[in-house]
Amino acid sequence: MPLGAFLSGGVDSSTVVALMQAQSTQPIKTFSIGFHDEGFDEAQHARRVAAHLGTDHTELYLTEQDALEVIPRLPTIYDEPFADSSGIPTFLVAQLARQSVTVSLSGDGGDEFFGGYVRHQWAERLWQRVGWMPRPWRVGLAHGLTLLPPEAWNRLLAGRVRHGGDKVQKLLGCCKPAAPRPSTSSCARTGPRRRSAAGHCRTQNPPGRPHLFCLSGGQHFTHDGAGCRHLFAR
Repeated sequence: MPLGAFLSGGVDSSTVVALMQAQSTQPIKTFSIGFHDEGFDEAQHARRVAAHLGTDHTELYLTEQDALEVIPRLPTIYDEPFADSSGIPTFLVAQLARQSVTVSLSGDGGDEFFGGYVRHQWAERLWQRVGWMPRPWRVGLAHGLTLLPPEAWNRLLAGRVRHGGDKVQKLLGCCKPAAPRPSTSSCARTGPRRRSAAGHCRTQNPPGRPHLFCLSGGQHFTHDGAGCRHLFAR
Protein backbone atom coordinates (compact mmCIF):
# COMPACT_ATOMS: atom_id res chain seq x y z
CA MET A 1 0.00 0.00 0.00
CA PRO A 2 1.58 3.34 -1.03
CA LEU A 3 2.38 5.36 2.10
CA GLY A 4 3.28 9.04 2.49
CA ALA A 5 3.09 11.90 4.98
CA PHE A 6 1.86 15.47 5.26
CA LEU A 7 4.82 17.71 6.11
CA SER A 8 4.47 21.26 7.42
CA GLY A 9 8.02 21.65 8.70
CA GLY A 10 6.85 21.86 12.31
CA VAL A 11 8.04 19.64 15.16
CA ASP A 12 5.20 17.11 14.99
CA SER A 13 5.06 16.33 11.27
CA SER A 14 8.86 16.54 10.96
CA THR A 15 9.26 13.96 13.75
CA VAL A 16 6.76 11.61 12.09
CA VAL A 17 8.53 11.92 8.73
CA ALA A 18 11.98 11.47 10.29
CA LEU A 19 10.87 8.23 11.96
CA MET A 20 9.29 7.01 8.74
CA GLN A 21 12.40 7.80 6.68
CA ALA A 22 14.63 6.05 9.24
CA GLN A 23 12.66 2.84 8.64
CA SER A 24 12.58 3.08 4.85
CA THR A 25 15.19 2.25 2.23
CA GLN A 26 13.37 4.48 -0.29
CA PRO A 27 12.62 8.20 -0.04
CA ILE A 28 9.31 8.75 1.75
CA LYS A 29 6.77 10.72 -0.27
CA THR A 30 5.91 13.94 1.56
CA PHE A 31 3.36 16.63 0.69
CA SER A 32 2.97 20.28 1.67
CA ILE A 33 0.64 23.16 0.97
CA GLY A 34 2.01 26.67 0.52
CA PHE A 35 0.44 30.14 0.58
CA HIS A 36 1.56 33.30 -1.18
CA ASP A 37 0.85 35.21 2.05
CA GLU A 38 4.14 34.90 3.96
CA GLY A 39 2.31 35.18 7.27
CA PHE A 40 0.66 31.80 6.65
CA ASP A 41 3.23 30.08 4.43
CA GLU A 42 4.98 27.07 5.99
CA ALA A 43 6.06 25.44 2.74
CA GLN A 44 9.57 26.86 2.97
CA HIS A 45 10.12 25.16 6.35
CA ALA A 46 8.75 21.88 4.99
CA ARG A 47 11.06 22.16 1.99
CA ARG A 48 14.13 22.44 4.24
CA VAL A 49 13.08 19.48 6.36
CA ALA A 50 12.38 17.39 3.28
CA ALA A 51 15.81 18.22 1.85
CA HIS A 52 17.51 17.37 5.14
CA LEU A 53 15.74 14.01 5.46
CA GLY A 54 15.96 13.17 1.76
CA THR A 55 12.25 12.66 1.10
CA ASP A 56 10.48 12.70 -2.26
CA HIS A 57 8.75 16.02 -1.65
CA THR A 58 5.78 17.59 -3.45
CA GLU A 59 4.33 21.00 -2.68
CA LEU A 60 1.39 22.97 -4.01
CA TYR A 61 0.91 26.72 -3.64
CA LEU A 62 -2.71 27.79 -3.24
CA THR A 63 -4.53 30.91 -4.30
CA GLU A 64 -7.51 32.51 -2.57
CA GLN A 65 -9.73 31.12 -5.31
CA ASP A 66 -8.51 27.57 -4.62
CA ALA A 67 -9.61 27.92 -1.01
CA LEU A 68 -12.97 29.52 -1.86
CA GLU A 69 -13.87 26.70 -4.23
CA VAL A 70 -13.51 24.13 -1.45
CA ILE A 71 -15.93 25.82 0.96
CA PRO A 72 -19.20 24.62 -0.69
CA ARG A 73 -17.86 21.03 -0.55
CA LEU A 74 -16.98 21.03 3.16
CA PRO A 75 -20.38 19.74 4.41
CA THR A 76 -20.01 16.65 2.22
CA ILE A 77 -16.33 16.09 3.10
CA TYR A 78 -16.55 16.09 6.91
CA ASP A 79 -18.92 13.74 8.73
CA GLU A 80 -19.47 16.14 11.64
CA PRO A 81 -19.73 19.91 12.12
CA PHE A 82 -16.21 21.30 11.66
CA ALA A 83 -15.63 25.04 11.71
CA ASP A 84 -11.81 25.20 11.78
CA SER A 85 -10.38 26.92 8.71
CA SER A 86 -7.60 24.30 8.66
CA GLY A 87 -10.15 21.98 7.04
CA ILE A 88 -9.56 23.72 3.72
CA PRO A 89 -5.78 23.19 3.36
CA THR A 90 -6.10 19.74 4.97
CA PHE A 91 -8.49 18.66 2.22
CA LEU A 92 -6.30 20.16 -0.48
CA VAL A 93 -3.10 18.52 0.76
CA ALA A 94 -4.98 15.20 1.03
CA GLN A 95 -6.21 15.63 -2.53
CA LEU A 96 -2.63 16.32 -3.62
CA ALA A 97 -1.29 13.27 -1.76
CA ARG A 98 -3.96 10.97 -3.21
CA GLN A 99 -2.41 11.38 -6.63
CA SER A 100 0.61 9.40 -5.39
CA VAL A 101 -0.29 7.47 -2.22
CA THR A 102 -3.25 5.75 -0.59
CA VAL A 103 -2.39 6.40 3.09
CA SER A 104 -0.72 9.49 4.50
CA LEU A 105 0.42 10.06 8.08
CA SER A 106 0.47 13.48 9.74
CA GLY A 107 1.45 15.25 12.94
CA ASP A 108 -2.13 16.22 13.83
CA GLY A 109 -2.91 15.95 17.53
CA GLY A 110 0.61 16.50 18.82
CA ASP A 111 -0.05 20.04 20.03
CA GLU A 112 -3.27 18.99 21.75
CA PHE A 113 -1.68 16.03 23.53
CA PHE A 114 1.55 17.75 24.57
CA GLY A 115 0.46 21.37 25.08
CA GLY A 116 2.31 22.73 22.08
CA TYR A 117 0.24 25.80 21.32
CA VAL A 118 1.27 29.22 22.60
CA ARG A 119 -2.07 29.53 24.38
CA HIS A 120 -1.17 26.48 26.46
CA GLN A 121 1.89 28.35 27.71
CA TRP A 122 -0.10 31.51 28.25
CA ALA A 123 -2.83 29.71 30.19
CA GLU A 124 -0.60 28.96 33.20
CA ARG A 125 0.67 32.53 33.34
CA LEU A 126 -2.84 33.90 33.02
CA TRP A 127 -4.13 31.61 35.77
CA GLN A 128 -1.38 32.81 38.13
CA ARG A 129 -2.75 36.32 37.73
CA VAL A 130 -6.51 35.76 37.72
CA GLY A 131 -6.96 32.40 39.47
CA TRP A 132 -7.78 34.14 42.75
CA MET A 133 -10.83 35.86 41.22
CA PRO A 134 -14.33 34.41 41.69
CA ARG A 135 -15.52 32.73 38.51
CA PRO A 136 -18.14 35.40 37.64
CA TRP A 137 -15.38 38.03 37.71
CA ARG A 138 -13.19 35.97 35.40
CA VAL A 139 -16.07 35.38 32.98
CA GLY A 140 -16.91 39.08 32.91
CA LEU A 141 -13.29 40.06 32.38
CA ALA A 142 -12.89 37.55 29.54
CA HIS A 143 -16.10 38.78 27.90
CA GLY A 144 -14.91 42.39 28.06
CA LEU A 145 -11.48 41.62 26.63
CA THR A 146 -12.90 39.58 23.74
CA LEU A 147 -14.76 42.70 22.59
CA LEU A 148 -11.35 43.97 21.46
CA PRO A 149 -10.91 42.65 17.88
CA PRO A 150 -7.87 40.55 16.90
CA GLU A 151 -6.45 43.45 14.86
CA ALA A 152 -6.31 45.64 17.97
CA TRP A 153 -4.57 42.86 19.93
CA ASN A 154 -2.03 42.54 17.11
CA ARG A 155 -1.20 46.23 17.48
CA LEU A 156 -0.92 45.94 21.25
CA LEU A 157 1.37 42.91 20.98
CA ALA A 158 3.45 44.79 18.40
CA GLY A 159 4.21 41.68 16.36
CA ARG A 160 5.80 39.78 19.26
CA VAL A 161 3.48 36.81 18.59
CA ARG A 162 2.44 35.75 15.09
CA HIS A 163 -1.35 36.01 14.73
CA GLY A 164 -1.37 37.04 18.39
CA GLY A 165 -4.84 38.56 18.20
CA ASP A 166 -6.44 35.29 17.14
CA LYS A 167 -4.55 33.39 19.84
CA VAL A 168 -5.64 35.83 22.55
CA GLN A 169 -9.27 35.46 21.43
CA LYS A 170 -9.03 31.66 21.64
CA LEU A 171 -7.43 31.79 25.07
CA LEU A 172 -10.04 34.19 26.44
CA GLY A 173 -12.78 32.09 24.88
CA CYS A 174 -11.85 29.27 27.25
CA CYS A 175 -12.89 31.48 30.17
CA LYS A 176 -16.37 32.19 28.83
CA PRO A 177 -19.28 29.87 29.71
CA ALA A 178 -20.09 27.28 27.07
CA ALA A 179 -23.33 27.61 25.13
CA PRO A 180 -26.02 24.97 25.81
CA ARG A 181 -25.78 21.97 23.48
CA PRO A 182 -28.83 20.30 21.93
CA SER A 183 -29.35 16.84 23.38
CA THR A 184 -29.41 15.30 19.90
CA SER A 185 -25.87 16.53 19.19
CA SER A 186 -24.16 14.61 21.95
CA CYS A 187 -23.55 10.90 21.58
CA ALA A 188 -22.68 10.86 25.28
CA ARG A 189 -26.43 11.03 25.99
CA THR A 190 -27.53 8.32 23.60
CA GLY A 191 -25.72 5.24 24.83
CA PRO A 192 -23.70 3.71 27.65
CA ARG A 193 -20.18 5.05 28.22
CA ARG A 194 -17.12 3.02 29.01
CA ARG A 195 -13.42 3.78 29.22
CA SER A 196 -10.94 1.85 27.13
CA ALA A 197 -7.61 0.58 28.39
CA ALA A 198 -5.95 3.58 26.74
CA GLY A 199 -8.13 5.94 28.78
CA HIS A 200 -10.25 7.05 25.84
CA CYS A 201 -13.98 7.57 26.26
CA ARG A 202 -16.19 5.39 24.11
CA THR A 203 -19.92 5.62 23.59
CA GLN A 204 -22.02 3.01 21.84
CA ASN A 205 -24.69 4.24 19.45
CA PRO A 206 -28.17 2.85 20.06
CA PRO A 207 -29.51 0.35 17.51
CA GLY A 208 -30.82 1.95 14.35
CA ARG A 209 -28.95 5.26 14.86
CA PRO A 210 -25.54 4.74 13.29
CA HIS A 211 -24.94 8.24 11.94
CA LEU A 212 -25.10 10.52 14.97
CA PHE A 213 -22.92 13.59 15.02
CA CYS A 214 -20.61 13.11 17.99
CA LEU A 215 -20.01 16.32 19.91
CA SER A 216 -19.49 16.49 23.64
CA GLY A 217 -17.69 19.04 25.76
CA GLY A 218 -16.29 20.75 22.67
CA GLN A 219 -14.17 17.67 21.95
CA HIS A 220 -13.92 15.72 18.71
CA PHE A 221 -15.15 12.17 18.21
CA THR A 222 -14.86 9.86 15.25
CA HIS A 223 -17.40 7.34 14.07
CA ASP A 224 -16.02 3.81 13.66
CA GLY A 225 -19.24 2.00 12.70
CA ALA A 226 -19.92 0.55 16.14
CA GLY A 227 -19.82 3.75 18.11
CA CYS A 228 -18.02 7.03 18.62
CA ARG A 229 -14.48 7.16 19.86
CA HIS A 230 -13.23 10.16 21.79
CA LEU A 231 -9.99 11.36 20.21
CA PHE A 232 -8.61 12.92 23.37
CA ALA A 233 -8.47 11.22 26.78
CA ARG A 234 -10.13 13.09 29.61
